[in-house]
Amino acid sequence: MNYKLIRSIAAVAIVGMFATACQKEGVTKSEEVLTLNGATRASSALLQDCEWNTDTINATGTSYAYAGTVPTSFTFPGGPTIQFEGNAASFIRPVTTDWFIGVDALENACEDWSTIRLGILRKNNAAHKGAAPASNPCNVVGYNTVLTSYGTGYYAYSQTPPNVPVVTRNVVLWYNANGTSDCYDAAPPAGAQAYVISVQSFTVTGAPPTLANQVIINWRAL
Repeated sequence: MNYKLIRSIAAVAIVGMFATACQKEGVTKSEEVLTLNGATRASSALLQDCEWNTDTINATGTSYAYAGTVPTSFTFPGGPTIQFEGNAASFIRPVTTDWFIGVDALENACEDWSTIRLGILRKNNAAHKGAAPASNPCNVVGYNTVLTSYGTGYYAYSQTPPNVPVVTRNVVLWYNANGTSDCYDAAPPAGAQAYVISVQSFTVTGAPPTLANQVIINWRAL
């Protein structure tokens, strides 16, 4: 794969995808490519001390706006279902009842639950939730409060060149039987069933109203 070419395309494409999507629809570029760099490749060594599963999620879209992506589900074998939605299908939301989401430091990728649970930034916590997406800002993580108020997320995005998103945290899911709604917030319980997700890349190709989104994730059960 020509990573130099992808980085070059992404540096231009990301401006149209995120800045334009937050302002208006109707972008007419023939191709938009969005890939993650920097933190994902730099952190690859952090994934080598434990075993990971790899899966690819393919979604479709009609525009570059948040609502322009068709929500697409992925179910962990014997576990919960999560949904990929929003810009480039890069936002992750648990849809199984009593499952909650947050983010944690990249260096904790191979730690056990007793360590990870203590460092999680819980998305439903008032300090991390944000106000978007307006349809339901609870229990969903994506980009980290840069262009709009999405609250705490797992990747950063610079509005200056090279305009490429960079994964800065892992995504963590956990079960809490005491949950009363998808906005419920409490410290993750000890001994909970949980998963860590390391997003490796997301790409968008095509042009509105026919977009193809692909997200590649590494994940492991705790």
